[in-house]
Amino acid sequence: MRALHVVMLLLIGSAVAIADEPKTKKEDSKKEDDKPVSFWMEKKLEYTQGILRGLATGELDDVAEKGEQMRLLSKVEGWVRNRRPGYRAQFQAFELANGEIVRNAKSDNLEGATIAFQQLTITCVSCHKILRDTN
Repeated sequence: MRALHVVMLLLIGSAVAIADEPKTKKEDSKKEDDKPVSFWMEKKLEYTQGILRGLATGELDDVAEKGEQMRLLSKVEGWVRNRRPGYRAQFQAFELANGEIVRNAKSDNLEGATIAFQQLTITCVSCHKILRDTN
């Protein structure tokens, strides 16, 4: 598992470096930190889609795995984006909901994992509203 964490951090670091490549003309109008936001969003969407797929099919091992991957990603994202107003509280709520997804999935509690996924979705919507309002 520790090797997986190291690989994930290396992949995330590579993706952040790629996200910092020179901007195209279309991207010139965006703020400097819009590019990494796009990276974080794409990866979280990928993981949440995997969680939803696992919940729908009853594959709780997949739910726990995607939740763990998202936990690693969000730790790095939280470190990068922690300076935004209101972000820290939403980040903590996101982490709690994600932890409940993983905990319930590992306990074979489909209903609990599903409720935690709903809570996670609410934190995502709230956080993105805050991020849009502060830009």
